[in-house]
Amino acid sequence: SETPSSEDDAVVGIAIDQAMGELEERHLAYWDVTDIPQAVMRGLTLVVAGNCGRKFVPEMTLAECEQMRDLGMRRIREVIAAQPDHQIVPQNYF
Repeated sequence: SETPSSEDDAVVGIAIDQAMGELEERHLAYWDVTDIPQAVMRGLTLVVAGNCGRKFVPEMTLAECEQMRDLGMRRIREVIAAQPDHQIVPQNYF
């Protein structure tokens, strides 16, 4: 496995901070950045990738980054649509 450069590590760190800040502002984050639940990891990864995608894949369009972020946020909201103890509640799609 490849070790990221300190610059790449900083870019991802900023993208994580941005994602967590947005989730906290929307009252969606019930976890600490050092204790991310597995249930939200996939969605959070998509949001972070959307935040910094163009840095690592310059061919990505802004629209593709936004689509990635939107999908991640949707997945996180599905997890958040849970009971108070954060157990996943079945989703109904119409």
